Order: sequence, then C-alpha cells, then structure tokens
Amino acid sequence: MIYVNDDITGFDLDAALADLPEWRREKTLRFRTDLLRRQSVAVWILLRDALRRDFGIEEMPEIDFTSAGKPFFASRQDIHFNLSHCREAVACAVDVEPMGVDVEAVVRKIDDAVLREVLNDEEIARVLAAESREEEFTRLWTMKESAVKLTGDGLTDTIA
Repeated sequence: MIYVNDDITGFDLDAALADLPEWRREKTLRFRTDLLRRQSVAVWILLRDALRRDFGIEEMPEIDFTSAGKPFFASRQDIHFNLSHCREAVACAVDVEPMGVDVEAVVRKIDDAVLREVLNDEEIARVLAAESREEEFTRLWTMKESAVKLTGDGLTDTIA
C-alpha cells in the first residue's frame, strides 16, 4: 500500500517529535531546516500508521540499512517499506514484497541538459509530445526513481 501526506506543515512539530523514539528524534533534530525536520517526522508517522493499519504492528520494529542505504526492518524481514519526500509531500510504501516509492513536486521548468541526461529518446519524445511537459517529465522521473529505490542502488534519501 502507498500512503502520501501532502500537508507536512499541518501538525505540531514539537508534539510529534515527543512521540518519536529517541534515536529518531535525535536524527530528526540534526536536520538543519524546519522543512527537513517536518519531512522526517511526517514520513515516520506515515510508516507507523501503515504498520498499524496493514499489519497490526503497534511498536515500530528496529530499522537497519543495507550497504547501499535502503532501510529495512531487521526483525521483520517479511515486511518491506520505502520512504520518499519532496518539498511538498512525503510518501511511504509498505508491502510483503520489495518495492520502491518516490514522490516529487511537478517540476517548474525542464532543463534540456537534464532531459537528455536522465531520459532515453523514446521518453524525451513522450515529454515533448505531452500536453504538460512538466507533468510528463515528473511522472517519468518518479517512475525511474522508484525503480532505483526498489533495488536500493544509488540511494541518497536523507530521511530514511
């Protein structure tokens, strides 16, 4: 199941921080900006609530990380999850099968060099033919990012 929260400013950050396990609170407080702290807390809440709803788990299992940085539950390797954030939202996917999830705000302007660097010729043609080039580029980029996060290769997620 995929969960998204696009209201990452609509909660009391101090109260939410108080509900986090100590290690997560300390990690969150190391972020330099209020936005990054809010993303960290909001995605944690999504994950916690998803585990309760989908698996009946009340206590968050211990989280570990692969050598590539992909998070996993050390004691519940039967449950897979993935987290993502952007400036406007956070996303969490939880399942019994491995998966990747990405959330992105629609790009405001497409840089031609970036377009050529991250898309193949067919995808570039799709973007150029789209009614909204920005939305199509964002859709394709999000799909690619989700696939990378599925494997755990090249992760740079700062809130996992």
